[in-house]
Amino acid sequence: MYIIIPALISNEESSKALQKTIDNIEWKYVKKLILISQGEMPKITLPQSDKFVHEYYDKGLTKWIAIQKGFKYLEGDEMVMLLDGDDPIEKNSFKELMEEISTTRADWMVGKRDEIILYSSDQHGQNSRLYLELFTNTLLILLDELREVYKGNTPDIQSGVYIIRANILKTIDFSDVKSYGGELTIFHQLSMRGVRCESVDIVTNASLQSSYRFKTIVEAIFDFRFFKSRLNEKILRICGELTPAMYPEYFRNLDLEEYRREVANIVALADF
Repeated sequence: MYIIIPALISNEESSKALQKTIDNIEWKYVKKLILISQGEMPKITLPQSDKFVHEYYDKGLTKWIAIQKGFKYLEGDEMVMLLDGDDPIEKNSFKELMEEISTTRADWMVGKRDEIILYSSDQHGQNSRLYLELFTNTLLILLDELREVYKGNTPDIQSGVYIIRANILKTIDFSDVKSYGGELTIFHQLSMRGVRCESVDIVTNASLQSSYRFKTIVEAIFDFRFFKSRLNEKILRICGELTPAMYPEYFRNLDLEEYRREVANIVALADF
């Protein structure tokens, strides 16, 4: 398999997280590891292997432009893992994931996190990012008429761990992705082609604070053509009501009143 890691290095902490990400890789499963880093030069021990390539950019790239920089190294229909560089998966879980990828016949897999722990500097409450992801995931499922397709096991669409065959990945049109939301774009485009994703369970590590502001994420998501051209008050209300039922595993210990307040805040920020 190929692995593409887009990494924004801004301090020592992000360098350490990238080092852990690379250290956890089981090289026997890897055809090529492609690191696209930006910001500061990573202060890490880089692999000394012909399976490793590193491109460094001192000027900022978005995550999804960085990922596309890696496409020129991809060949055939091998699986490609898109993996954030902030040590997102627990070590043993990552090993199990790589083993599963090595034997799968699927065209497309999405990691399903055991818990979603995300923080943005300007978020409204402790669970704002969690509610935002689950609400907008459900919105896409409803708009693309996929509720019955994924009944009982709704994909963790914005998990950040995507595994897709190279020949399919390179056909995705990312022109609508300005900063955030490439996962939503991939999910929408492949779903519209009738390609169904397979969810694979992963155990997450606690995340670093996001480099994206909460308001920026909301604006980026609702600016997608496949969202804003089809939204109205009715679909937003239905989505708000259905989200807890679509993702019961994440709502077990959450306050539904808090969730409703957060959804109202999200809709207000989106400024329809």
